Amino acid sequence: FILFPDDKHCSPKHANFFYFGGKLFVEDQNSLNGVYVRIKSPVELRNGMIFKVGEQLFRADIGASLEEIPELPSVREDVKLFAGAAIEEPRLRLCQILEGGHSGMVVFPEKETYTIGREGCDLNFPDDTFISGKHARITRSGDKYFLADNGSKNGTFYRIDSEQELLHGDYLFIGDQLLRVEIT
Repeated sequence: FILFPDDKHCSPKHANFFYFGGKLFVEDQNSLNGVYVRIKSPVELRNGMIFKVGEQLFRADIGASLEEIPELPSVREDVKLFAGAAIEEPRLRLCQILEGGHSGMVVFPEKETYTIGREGCDLNFPDDTFISGKHARITRSGDKYFLADNGSKNGTFYRIDSEQELLHGDYLFIGDQLLRVEIT
């Protein structure tokens, strides 16, 4: 057992580490905050995938569509609502997840490459001291999206949704605990 009793983001039974076939694995134990593994090379974003950049948490919704604002009818008495020009239906929606599970900002990346960082990016978080200047990027290839780290100091992490093999030197977050895998 590894216990982190003072970590308010760590569930009592958060993760399970086990060996199988001579390999080390980690599995989330249905914890509230999940287990996050640092990416070493681009990973394909899947619908509903959650990832961490600095202290920012995001959910990727693949195939998302624009939502109508319920208070504003789009047509009334053959008159259209005065608004900005329609855009091509987006295929990726990024939803920021705030403390307590609340929704934060929502963006629809329209570029082939969309950057996230502290400054000079498509999505900037100047007050997040754990984000590098140009921390991570999302790249579209056809109808698929890939998340990559830009060599940031603190890494980019994704939440695992099944057992995950761990290799020597891997990093993972369990609650607020950053762990490094050392296989000897």
